[in-house]
Amino acid sequence: MKPFDLRSILSFGVVGILATVTHALVAIALIEICSLHPFSANAFGFGAGFIVSYFGHHRFSFQSEAGHRQAMPRFLAIAGFGLFLNQVIVYLMVNLGGVNYFLALCVIILTVPAITYLTSRRWAFAKPSS
Repeated sequence: MKPFDLRSILSFGVVGILATVTHALVAIALIEICSLHPFSANAFGFGAGFIVSYFGHHRFSFQSEAGHRQAMPRFLAIAGFGLFLNQVIVYLMVNLGGVNYFLALCVIILTVPAITYLTSRRWAFAKPSS
């Protein structure tokens, strides 16, 4: 595994954007068309975005040879940790620190995707050991 792989990083960004758009569109459609409560609609949107993210990263970002039985639970754990980390950063910076939410969002955008990329590359989608 190369220490720096520009193709993989760019693919990760594109897949991430597609997953985010999917999440948003599904949530908005469920809220506006189906009158679903935003809390529930967001959960369905997250699920749809997760599917796009998982398969996109498996196939394009990391071109993984890892089986789905190994990679999917690992990536789900990474996604869950990313959500947890998002919430912790917001809580610490906004709720406890009194910082504007926009600064917290900037910290999240600069840190969480990098952590997600590295852990996905080195653990979730890593080449299975022989």
